[in-house]
Amino acid sequence: MNSIKKTIKLYDADAYATEFEASVLSCEKTNNGFSIVLDKTLFFPEEGGQSCDLGTIEGIPTTKVEIKDGIITHILPEPLQVGEKVFGRIDFAHRYRNMQHHSGEHIVSGLVCKTFGYTNVGFHLGKNDMTMDYDGELSALDIRVIEDAANAAIYRNIEIIANYPDSKTLEALEYRSKLDLAQDVRIVTIGKYDVCACCAPHVARTGEIGVIKIVDFYRYKGGTRLHAVCGSDALKDYAEKHDITKNLNALLSTNTESITDSVKNLQAELSRLSSAITAVTKKYCLAIAEGVPSSDEGYLMFDEQLGAGGMRVIANAVAQKRGWCAVFDKTGKNSYNFIIASEKISAKMILATIVEKFSARGGGSDAMVQGSVGASEDEIRNALKNIVI
Repeated sequence: MNSIKKTIKLYDADAYATEFEASVLSCEKTNNGFSIVLDKTLFFPEEGGQSCDLGTIEGIPTTKVEIKDGIITHILPEPLQVGEKVFGRIDFAHRYRNMQHHSGEHIVSGLVCKTFGYTNVGFHLGKNDMTMDYDGELSALDIRVIEDAANAAIYRNIEIIANYPDSKTLEALEYRSKLDLAQDVRIVTIGKYDVCACCAPHVARTGEIGVIKIVDFYRYKGGTRLHAVCGSDALKDYAEKHDITKNLNALLSTNTESITDSVKNLQAELSRLSSAITAVTKKYCLAIAEGVPSSDEGYLMFDEQLGAGGMRVIANAVAQKRGWCAVFDKTGKNSYNFIIASEKISAKMILATIVEKFSARGGGSDAMVQGSVGASEDEIRNALKNIVI
């Protein structure tokens, strides 16, 4: 491997080429299949935050493409003969999606740098979207400004130029770069919007990006992380959200412009009803507690759909009359949530019995514990029948 020269990157010469011929320089068995090096390739490797190209070599699908010290390695499930000429074909739909997104990222990062002075410190192009990390905080208004300017650049259909400047030109050039590069520096220029060192294929003109939509953002490591989609991914995102909006319009019997107000009204109504239900539940539970006769013995109650609030009301009220009270709220066949309140003995001691018998979960104080248990009503009653005040 050490004697193999750097792989000729055919994608540098033509990002739109899909087929090529090359010679096999090496083929080694690995844990992941066969590691194959060609003298030249159209396959862009996993590099710079971007996923590798997909495709086939001699009809065999590539599973991964990597680069190290300028040598590109193709991982295949089957071997190839060293010295033979092979035919390769890349999945251009996958390549083109990556090109659209990466070119869109350059425009956004160039604008963020020029407008706010922030540096792009992270980039990842995944299956569903791409993320861009910046070393400064951006507001929602800042991001809207950047998004509008980025799409204006797309509409202008500016030429995207990728080349390797000579050392003298490079020395005088101002460009963005995450690494301190000295030679073989490939520069991607997008008009006045961005000049950046980059190894990846790009679209020929900004119009091919179609559209860029920033779908989410949040603070990240002291800066800002953006999630964005371009091209057909942006169209898919819009179509999905359009369908969601239409369904909400139908469910709420409103139009798109009024959805927010309709949801706020629903939230207010839900809050009102929740308060009303809480009040009624408390009265219901207090009525149950009042019906329990006073005694020197603790009290067990089994019910369902009481909820934590209802169980607590009953447990507290009955514990004052009976010394302690355990309320079990059914959640399924032989499964309960429970609250135990006690005025006379330690509620944690009662809990310990349930844990020992049924491996229940729970915790709390001597006055009150709560948890969950998997057991039948008869089993629980038998386990607690000997507890005395």
